[in-house]
Amino acid sequence: VRIRHPEIARGQYTALTFSNDKFGGFKVDYNGSTLFILHNTGEDEIVIDLSKYHAYEYNKIVEVIGFGQATLEGTTLTIAPKTSIIIKW
Repeated sequence: VRIRHPEIARGQYTALTFSNDKFGGFKVDYNGSTLFILHNTGEDEIVIDLSKYHAYEYNKIVEVIGFGQATLEGTTLTIAPKTSIIIKW
């Protein structure tokens, strides 16, 4: 994953906070590129409207890592338990 996305190893991280304590992540900026790395560490699927927390434009999921799947419809993210994703901005 780090080879495909050099932002992960070399970028500047900004923590993102959400109201669900089982969901969180980071905004990563590197060389004019931005990624969002988001994690569902809980036991249940989470459906979350990302626009309620941050005014970023979320483009598409480029990686899904973990035990389940994830979908992004506009700003609504559905992410399976124990799953992480990378969104390209």
